Amino acid sequence: MTRAVLEQNPTINVCMWIWCSQLDYYGEDEVQAYLSAMTALEGEYPDVTLHPHYCGDEAGHTTYESCENKGAAFWWLLALTAGWSG
Repeated sequence: MTRAVLEQNPTINVCMWIWCSQLDYYGEDEVQAYLSAMTALEGEYPDVTLHPHYCGDEAGHTTYESCENKGAAFWWLLALTAGWSG
């Protein structure tokens, strides 16, 4: 899915890719498979920054920083919808 989004939207240069709670139950092989897949994705899209610092359990299965960024983006989109020109 991530590849399809990046292919269809070549201007995207940031991806907020995150772990959820998989590390709580993934075995070594599953973790390595995930890391290998991420390494391949980074190699295929070197101009896209992946944000591992959004991974965590501070706020459910994410981080406070991720929550703040999503909230800011939501308000920005609402302002645009209400007529703000940006």
